[in-house]
Amino acid sequence: MTDSKNETRSRYAEEVDREIERCIDRMESKDYTFPPRMTRKDYWFIGIFIVICLAAIIVGAWL
Repeated sequence: MTDSKNETRSRYAEEVDREIERCIDRMESKDYTFPPRMTRKDYWFIGIFIVICLAAIIVGAWL
């Protein structure tokens, strides 16, 4: 039973390693365009979203 789990874990780790290498190769290529940097407006939207989610959790706890 443990050999089966180790094999599955090993296959999964190999797949993850291949995907990581593929992503690194893609990012190191000369024609890769990086996404735009986050602006102050982006951080505000994230903050507002977090506050709304926390408020929903708190209100949901009282229902």
